[in-house]
Amino acid sequence: MFNTQTGFVRALLELGEQKKRVVPIAVLFFMAVSSFASDGNGHSVWVEHGTIPPPVIEEDETVFRNRGVDVQLGGGLMRVLAKIRTDWPETAGVTARLANQPGVLLLELGPAMAEVVHRVLPPEGASGDFHTGYRDFDRLNQTVGLRIVQTFSSIESTIFIAFDRGIDLAWATMAYAALEEVSSAAPNANLLQGSDIYAHWAQDQWHVVFRKAWGDCPSGCLFTEDHFFLGQHGSVVRIDPTLAYEIPGFHRMIREWTSGG
Repeated sequence: MFNTQTGFVRALLELGEQKKRVVPIAVLFFMAVSSFASDGNGHSVWVEHGTIPPPVIEEDETVFRNRGVDVQLGGGLMRVLAKIRTDWPETAGVTARLANQPGVLLLELGPAMAEVVHRVLPPEGASGDFHTGYRDFDRLNQTVGLRIVQTFSSIESTIFIAFDRGIDLAWATMAYAALEEVSSAAPNANLLQGSDIYAHWAQDQWHVVFRKAWGDCPSGCLFTEDHFFLGQHGSVVRIDPTLAYEIPGFHRMIREWTSGG
């Protein structure tokens, strides 16, 4: 008898084989407790070694689309950002931050699966090949390029998994959540503070802020430096910070900063 949930999972797996985008990244993972700090640009730097990859900060259309930004307005936001980076090189190292860590999911396992995982998984976690005996789960792990599995000592039914960062995170979340032995699947939020790019369309032009942040960013960043720009159709002007705070189009972003949003 055909199991609709199993059939859906297999369909997702087949789709994943077709659509997954492998990004060549040279990353060395060591099996120990993770410890990292920020370099001030929002990129994490390994201090010792870790199990779960640090947040990867990327800047492309997807980041802004996920924020509800229509990137096609005014000749295209990406075109404006490229112009800013070319004309003001000091902004080149600042990138927009993803809301979630790419290639990382938190899985809430069903009782039977949780028991199996805790029986076969070493206390320090595992990397590379990891087999549970659950065919669809093991096959999906292979499809996404599983790299790390780690448990929580305080929450026995929840595990971290890390996989190829080029895999579509929404697809992977849906695929794992569809497995019978997985109660729920969710991305791991990127909670670290750091540099970012804010963009808002108002008064027929892009209002863009490149925020550079540095100094103990895992604890909130000690220093920030804001660069304000107005642009459209690839034409950009830089705005003095003292004047930017008087421009209505920047008010929304400023309110978010001051309110901690």
